[in-house]
Amino acid sequence: MNNPHQNARTTVHSRALMVARRTEERPVSQIAVELGVSTRTV
Repeated sequence: MNNPHQNARTTVHSRALMVARRTEERPVSQIAVELGVSTRTV
């Protein structure tokens, strides 16, 4: 089993996207909506 938590909302790829978008100084709320996660997750 390659993915121990198949229902995980974040993956290595999506976490990298979060970091990249925050580096661009995009609003946390916008990033959360785009990735389908809570603002707390971002």
